[in-house]
Amino acid sequence: MTAEPVSPPWSASASSLATPLSIIHQVSGAEHLGRLYGFVKTSTPPAWSGPPPEEIAAWNLIQVGRLIGRRFHREFTALGVTPTQFGVLLQLQLHPDRSNNEIARSVLVTPQSMSEPLESLESLGLIERDPPVGGWHRVAIRLTDAGRHRLHPCSAAVGRAEDSLGLTDHADRNSTNYCSRSRTPKRKSCPLAGCPEHFTGRLWLIETLLRGNED
Repeated sequence: MTAEPVSPPWSASASSLATPLSIIHQVSGAEHLGRLYGFVKTSTPPAWSGPPPEEIAAWNLIQVGRLIGRRFHREFTALGVTPTQFGVLLQLQLHPDRSNNEIARSVLVTPQSMSEPLESLESLGLIERDPPVGGWHRVAIRLTDAGRHRLHPCSAAVGRAEDSLGLTDHADRNSTNYCSRSRTPKRKSCPLAGCPEHFTGRLWLIETLLRGNED
């Protein structure tokens, strides 16, 4: 008696493969419908493993900065200046001998970005600049009498904005210390490394928080 040859499993015909493939398709379709209608629960990897947002100091500072920025924008707009223009005028009042680059670092913008606020302040007659002489000579920038008059009511505007926010001396000191620590970069490659600490108290807090709300 001769034994019938047994076909290897890999030599199955296309018709014999149709059944398992159709079953796979049916299972896949059922699983898809189950996921669609909530019958099959799938595990989703967590998207956030950090602390709650209310415990993130930098995030809270951003949120507070937006609120403070709106208040100060409203006050400064009534006086005809932007926060950056206010910072430039204040720097020229406190440090008349500062260069363009030093003023840029003080108001937290790049030196290349200083042309717009300086040109606008000059067109308003609030500052005056000596004509450039070429080379690497420093161009003198001075605050005009009109600039001093425009800067003077900013002190009252700062006070009104702070009063509306309910800032106290204790809270102000804590916020100022945090801003000062955050502003001092730990990486030497940062363009703001070595930036002078020129603002103290409320004015320093204001300038730091307004950078995210400019224009």
